Amino acid sequence: MSQADTLWLKVSVPIASFTVPQAREFLESYPFPPPTTVYGMLLSFIGETDPNAFKGTGLAILVEGLPASSVVLRKMRRFKDRKMASDKNSKPDFQEVLTGLVFYAGIQSSGQGEQRSLAQELSNALQNPEAIQRFGGLSCGESHNLIDQIHIVQHPLAAQQKTDTTIWGLLPSEEGDWSVAVWADHVNLSNTSWAQAEFVPIEETVPEQYFFTIGA
Repeated sequence: MSQADTLWLKVSVPIASFTVPQAREFLESYPFPPPTTVYGMLLSFIGETDPNAFKGTGLAILVEGLPASSVVLRKMRRFKDRKMASDKNSKPDFQEVLTGLVFYAGIQSSGQGEQRSLAQELSNALQNPEAIQRFGGLSCGESHNLIDQIHIVQHPLAAQQKTDTTIWGLLPSEEGDWSVAVWADHVNLSNTSWAQAEFVPIEETVPEQYFFTIGA
């Protein structure tokens, strides 16, 4: 699928946190939404409950500027005792929180001749919202990461040209500093797939190498 055929969505999330899996006492957040988190949000938006429905979709994630970062003290749940009310199952932890997050999601067909395309389903849903059958609030990750706005844009770098805002891109790279999930299996964690990535500013048109393959 060419860049011209890519569906670009602009998404704003006032408050969000995407905890790095290796974080323990201090719950550090990625400065961007990880691929599987965005994929899950897109499925939720169209009311799709089968995570395998669009496996193989190409997904690019770009962030408009860098969101502000702060730290909050939050009670976290960890099940260490079978008694649900046990004090051992909860403790205060510091969590990094992002505010003012605006990101772009680029969606491409898997190119395997599938009958349904995630890009087309999303486009139809945005043009005919009354046709969507879904439930609950639309969040990106945790339930409190509620989406404020989501809409189609022509090209994500248009905002950079108009406002001089730097666009950051999540670039797949074997030498990247960030380890991100490209497929999540919440039943059998050993089936979760990971990829290394860099988070870098983009100065020119978005090339093909910024796309992750969901489920690869």
